Amino acid sequence: MKHNARRNARPASSRRPPRPVQRTRAGLVAGRRMDFGVIADAESILFQEGVTLAPMAWEGSAAADGVFQHGALTVIPTAGARDLEAGRLAGVVVAGSTDPRAAEEQQSLEKLVQAAHAVKLPVMAFGEGAARALEALGFDVPADLPPAVLIHDGVRILETSEQVRDAIGALHTAQAALQAAA
Repeated sequence: MKHNARRNARPASSRRPPRPVQRTRAGLVAGRRMDFGVIADAESILFQEGVTLAPMAWEGSAAADGVFQHGALTVIPTAGARDLEAGRLAGVVVAGSTDPRAAEEQQSLEKLVQAAHAVKLPVMAFGEGAARALEALGFDVPADLPPAVLIHDGVRILETSEQVRDAIGALHTAQAALQAAA
């Protein structure tokens, strides 16, 4: 009996689209109970578009020594400001937080966002994290807070998942520039 490879192959309709070969690594600044706001699928969009998120903590902060919970997951910080300065991260993604202790984390968030901005890396922020990132960099926070912002060569408002997909190009461009400089 001959083996028929076509018979065992998945139909074209069930094949997944190819994933990008090159992944872009960005830092994730998030606190307990992170929340991407109305663009709830932001984390999966980032992954689908080739961005790997590395949870961040400011060196010397309490978060750098410990872990935090996100749903049923325990999140351990794997990156810090030194990774931004050394060119190991292409930017920073800031998620909002629904935890009342978020104010305690504001100082760490400010330092990480400022460190990314200082080395001219993009900062993409979602939900309440958008207000916190804008404040950290001295921008005015609009009364009608947008769902997300991209802070890179100015501020770009992101209101839809499609606009987030388009803005991810800034992270890929930063990654390519870092690799070219290395």
